[in-house]
Amino acid sequence: MSNALFTFTIGPVKSFVENGRKMRDLYAGSSILSDLIAKAITYLEEKQEKGYKLAIVFPPLEQRKLNEETNVPNRLVVDISDYEGKEDKYQDLAQELTQYVKDEFREIYKGSLKTVEVELKKKVDFKIAVEQLELFLEIYWLFQPYTDENNETDSKAYPKAYREMIANTTAIKGIRPFDQTDEPWGRKCLLHPEYNGIFVKDVEGEKFPSNTNNEHIILLPNAGKFKFDIKNSEALSAIAFVKRMYTGDNSRFISPRDRVLENTLTLKTGDADLFNKLIKENKILKNGKMKNLGVNMTHLTDAIYDVWDGDIKYDPELEYPVEILNEAIKLRDELKKRDLKNFKLQQYYAIIKFDGDSMGVKYSKKKDKDAHSSLSAEICQFAKCARKLTQDAGGICIYAGGEDVFAMLTLQNLWKTLQKLHERFAEIDKEDSFTFSAGIVIAHLKSPLKDVMRRVGEAEKKAKKDEKNSFAISLMKRGSEIRTVKYSFGNGYAQLNAIAELIDLFNKDENSRSFVYNLSHLLLKLTMHSEEETNRDMISSLIKQAISHQKIKEEKEVMGHIKTLYETVDTKSLMNTLDIIGFLSGKMIRSIKEGGG
Repeated sequence: MSNALFTFTIGPVKSFVENGRKMRDLYAGSSILSDLIAKAITYLEEKQEKGYKLAIVFPPLEQRKLNEETNVPNRLVVDISDYEGKEDKYQDLAQELTQYVKDEFREIYKGSLKTVEVELKKKVDFKIAVEQLELFLEIYWLFQPYTDENNETDSKAYPKAYREMIANTTAIKGIRPFDQTDEPWGRKCLLHPEYNGIFVKDVEGEKFPSNTNNEHIILLPNAGKFKFDIKNSEALSAIAFVKRMYTGDNSRFISPRDRVLENTLTLKTGDADLFNKLIKENKILKNGKMKNLGVNMTHLTDAIYDVWDGDIKYDPELEYPVEILNEAIKLRDELKKRDLKNFKLQQYYAIIKFDGDSMGVKYSKKKDKDAHSSLSAEICQFAKCARKLTQDAGGICIYAGGEDVFAMLTLQNLWKTLQKLHERFAEIDKEDSFTFSAGIVIAHLKSPLKDVMRRVGEAEKKAKKDEKNSFAISLMKRGSEIRTVKYSFGNGYAQLNAIAELIDLFNKDENSRSFVYNLSHLLLKLTMHSEEETNRDMISSLIKQAISHQKIKEEKEVMGHIKTLYETVDTKSLMNTLDIIGFLSGKMIRSIKEGGG
């Protein structure tokens, strides 16, 4: 008897999820794809009830419904037990499923487009927008037959079929069939530059750039839902517009500034509820006026950051009304009345992105669909745990589907949370070595999100290159060179802990930043005149002398941590690491309990 494995994937994941100006754009892209695959699984479950011999192998039962605990991965694997002689029937099913998913996506974007007509109070020609959306989804599927002997899965046939299924799916995606677009000339979308930007706000007194094709744009009113959700200068394709308007899973309230501000206030005041008291229970929020103004809590947080170092004049380009600006000034003044020493708002945050190492090999080792289902269930549990760990650390989990995780974290909780995630991932299968490689980018809150996402993708690639089970850190200083270093998670997290400990030690020692600068300057001179291999002993001696000369506290600890890092990297990487550590130690907000208040 011939069975078949059926795989079905929805994309494009990278461009849809990772292109955004706001964090909510990324969150919305992730949620939409997750929602679509969840609906696809429900569709197949209904077919099961109608007599189709389907057994969903991946994702497991717990992950088949979209909820706040986890995302649904963008692919599914199904085992078909009566494929032989019914090939046409199941291929028709695959075609029906493809059309069903496209129809569901159509319903999502119709809701966004309907919003335009409601705000304009008239019918709108969405022809170009619909063309962009209809051509956007990338759906791939295939059937991989295999022999089932005596109604029991052959121990060799199933894993072989699984490997072939993965290889053939990769080959199909490599071909990348596409429909040629015939968009007219025009201004390109800010988030998806492969498409024209067709949704533009009609702002009185402002002219459009010369590359705007006025015959093929949809003018949005500078009011209502669009007044603060879309920037005056933005031009959005239909894909970007749908993400921006998506409201599922509270995507409108996804803001790094919220999380960083809450963490800062808690550390500096010792009051874990202060953020709720000042922001979420603010008078404007409580009396419903915030909703009437068309803004939300995140706009108030943005305003607090804008006015912190001094009053600003209201500018229509700001993404909140003047009432919020005035309220932010009141809140700032209330905070500054408190007896807090050197109160500064945290300006940097971290993005982490990782997926499991050699997961295809891990699945290929499993000998039957029951083993696959069991592994999938464990990975599902990890995804739920990853989301909880991130949220408990005051971060934002943009995506946690299977072994893939993409999240925002505050600097204070970055290192411990990263280690907890790695430790939990290792628990998936204690008989095998489960590791992941992570890209980490530390960026300013005002750094363009698109640049940050590009850098985190590069960092993840660097972490996976050559030696896996590693993490790569990129520091994006504003207006400065990018510093990137790579270290291993191995050896009891020695290098990860060394970085975290040095940041903490240097943060408490005022001499540390000048030490880092002077040492880096000396190392640079030395490496310009000597070979790396002959420098090791000399550099170790130089580091020790620099620590002693600078009168660094905790001398032995600092020397030990630097030695841990230098044992596995070259001098240039050490210099970059010290630069990152020195910079972060100067930006970290210390708790009032540690004497930092």
